[in-house]
Amino acid sequence: MVSKQFNRTLWFAVLVGWLSQTALMQLVPTIGEVLGRVVSSAFGSTDNWTEHARDATHVGWRIVELLKFLGSVGAGIVAAILTPRKPWIVATALAILSLVGVSFEQLPTPVSAKVIGTTLSVPCLGVIVGLVGAWIILRKGETA
Repeated sequence: MVSKQFNRTLWFAVLVGWLSQTALMQLVPTIGEVLGRVVSSAFGSTDNWTEHARDATHVGWRIVELLKFLGSVGAGIVAAILTPRKPWIVATALAILSLVGVSFEQLPTPVSAKVIGTTLSVPCLGVIVGLVGAWIILRKGETA
């Protein structure tokens, strides 16, 4: 039987992981876009990738998706630090919550199966990679 303390810790990790993912998925791309504009302005460029961040055919969209992935990895790391054991429960819960959150986002144009798949999978994969990777590294440190 699972103890109440374990359940509280588990759901606390899910809550903190989801909130940090939501924040980091907004904050990291925003910082990236601001830095992109600053660097572009510093070099005197009139066209920069931040102008096309919602155009799926432009490299700016791929950069924003990469930054969302990195933000999700960071949230997975935070959740891994808070997860006492059984990271798969937290990873599954965070992946489901990621899908729910992303389903309310505006899709870039033009919409295709590749764009929808990328938009839906990036946060889920990022949080799972961050959580499982950090959890394995943290647990190896405990056994050494």
